[in-house]
Amino acid sequence: MTAMAGQTFRWREASLPDLVSVSEIQLVVHEAFPEDGHVLADRLELSPEGCFMLEVGGVAQGYVLSHPWVRRAPPSLNSMLGEIPAAADTWYIHDLALLPETRGSGAGGNVVPLRYGEDAVYMERALA
Repeated sequence: MTAMAGQTFRWREASLPDLVSVSEIQLVVHEAFPEDGHVLADRLELSPEGCFMLEVGGVAQGYVLSHPWVRRAPPSLNSMLGEIPAAADTWYIHDLALLPETRGSGAGGNVVPLRYGEDAVYMERALA
């Protein structure tokens, strides 16, 4: 947890009920490119260990969705993955979204090392 303008922000593992908040946040952050709820659920179900919610004062303010994938071959937006490829060799950050009032707080930089550790400098982590 980290202090932010007198409040505390906390990244926690995301769960299926969080997809309501994820959908609401993406409509603000990615107004022109929202993804369908079943696409978001697909990513969370395939890789729950790579999905986090940002809370400030107990209210959702951001999220990150990530999953193993094949390096340099990102999946299309708003498309179902169905499964993680057997040849997955990197962690792919599908989306890291923060509501405007949370930007500049350091929250985005805080979650990347939480999941990706030292390899976060390159924004990908080899799985092999």
